[in-house]
Amino acid sequence: MLVEETMHPRLVAFLLVSLMLIAPAIGLSESLLEDDPIIESSRSTNHSLLWGAHVAGSGSTDSVMGIEMDAMGRTYVCGYFYNTATFGNITLSSYGSYDIFVTKIQTSGTVSFSTYLGSASSDYAQDVALLTSSENNDIVISGYTYSSSGGSSATGFPTTSGAFLETPNSYVDGYILRLKNDGSSIVACTVFGGNSYDYAYGMTVDTDTDDIYITGRTNSTDLPGSPTNSLTGTYDTFVAGLNATLTSVVTDSVRYAGGATGGVTDESGKGIGADEDGNIYVAGYTAASDFDSLTNSPPGLYQTYGGSKKDGWGWGRRTMLPAEDVRVGDTVWVVASPAAAADAGASASADADADAADVNAPR
Repeated sequence: MLVEETMHPRLVAFLLVSLMLIAPAIGLSESLLEDDPIIESSRSTNHSLLWGAHVAGSGSTDSVMGIEMDAMGRTYVCGYFYNTATFGNITLSSYGSYDIFVTKIQTSGTVSFSTYLGSASSDYAQDVALLTSSENNDIVISGYTYSSSGGSSATGFPTTSGAFLETPNSYVDGYILRLKNDGSSIVACTVFGGNSYDYAYGMTVDTDTDDIYITGRTNSTDLPGSPTNSLTGTYDTFVAGLNATLTSVVTDSVRYAGGATGGVTDESGKGIGADEDGNIYVAGYTAASDFDSLTNSPPGLYQTYGGSKKDGWGWGRRTMLPAEDVRVGDTVWVVASPAAAADAGASASADADADAADVNAPR
C-alpha cells in the first residue's frame, strides 16, 4: 500500500480511539476504566495525552462502532446504547430497546453534542462518515433497524418523506441516515432491504459524486434497486450506492457477492472504501469456498479458501472509467485470507491515486 504524507482522517480517528487499549500506560486513572466505559482519547505530536473522555452507559453491551474525524480535528462517533448513556454532561435515555447515538467531540475533548435516534424497536449504528461537500459537513451514519414502520409512524424508524424507501420491508433492514453537523435535525433518512434480514455495516462517501455506499449481509432474495445478480448462499454480502439526498440508488450499484459451496454459506461485507476515481473496495468474511470467483485475485495474492467459517477477503470493484467499457459493479479482483481460522476482514480503504488498496484487520 502506498503511504502518503497526510493520513486519512478516518485512520487518524481510529488510532486516537485505540488509545483506550493502552490507557494505563499513558496515565489514565483506573476510575476511568470501571463499569465498562467507552473512552475517546487524543494525543499530541510529542505523544502526550491531550484529552480523555469517560463515557458511561447503563447497559452491558453499549458500544462505539464507528468513528470519523473532520479536517479541523473534531471527532465524530456513533454506536448504540441501552437505557441510558452519559457523554460529558449530556445524558441520553433510549426510546426503544437499543437506540443509536451520535456524538461530536471538539479538539479539546469537550462534547459538542450527543443525540440519540431510533424507533420503539431496537436500532443499531455501525459506521459514520462526513459529507464534506455539504454546507456544514453533514454527518452520515449506517446501520440496521428492527422496526417494522418508518417515519410516518410516531414509533417508527425516522425515515424522511421522499426517501428511497420510507418503510422497512421485513424483519431487519439496513439504513442510511444524514444528520446536520450540529445534530439539530435529520436531513434525510432511508431504509434499505428486501424480504428478509438485511444488515448494513460499513459505509463510505464518494467525494467526487457525493454518492454514499454501504455494505453488509443479507438473505433477502429481492433487494431493491435492481441488483445486477442474485443471492447465492444463505447469507450474501451486498453492496449498494445511493445518492446524497437518499432518494435513489446509483445505477448498477446494487450487487450480491457470495458463494454456494460449503453447506450453510455465510458472507458479509464489513468495511468499504472509495478512492477519488470512484473505485470501490470491500472487506469482509465468507464461509463459501467459491466466494465470488476467488481466482480473479491479482497475481501474488491468496486465491485459496482457507477452510474457516469466516475466511477474510478483500474485493475490488470499479466504476466507469474513461476509455473503458466497464459498468459500475464489475469485479476487478477478489483476495482470500490465507488462514484457516475465523479471520473476518473488518475495513477497507484506498489511496488517493487509486493504485493501491488496504484490506484491513480481522475483527
